[in-house]
Amino acid sequence: MVLKALFQIPENISLEEADILYITKYTLRFGDDVYQCKNVTGFGIGEIKQRVPILLIFILFVIGFYLKFVLYNQWGSILLIADLILGVLSLARPKQYGLQIYLNSGDKKLFVTSDIDWIKQAVRKLYYFMEKAPEGSSMTIEIGGNIQGNIIQGSNVEGRNH
Repeated sequence: MVLKALFQIPENISLEEADILYITKYTLRFGDDVYQCKNVTGFGIGEIKQRVPILLIFILFVIGFYLKFVLYNQWGSILLIADLILGVLSLARPKQYGLQIYLNSGDKKLFVTSDIDWIKQAVRKLYYFMEKAPEGSSMTIEIGGNIQGNIIQGSNVEGRNH
């Protein structure tokens, strides 16, 4: 997962790369994963911290300092400058957010988008869907795009034995 390599993500959060969520009263599906809605405890806005690890910056600084002032090597200056640029860029990066799904197990699934207003709208619509959607309803959410819901699915009543 390329996204995990770029971001510092806690162990219980997984970044998901699915584009579409399919939700019914009983299941939540994205990509190849299907969860029962009774295992979903909530939805919310998750923040992604996009920082270069401080330990990496510190190690590069120590190596650059050693090369420059102990070995008198020109690569030390280059490494110190690169380390300074990396530190500044790490602090100057804009915040990223995502639609976060909380599961009973304590795990969290995070769908990344930069549109905070879309996430707020998605959380409101998911709340409404969970609370008030009639039986047989479904909802489709494109991450960062359209949210379509409350489509009543038909059933073949004639083929059933009552």
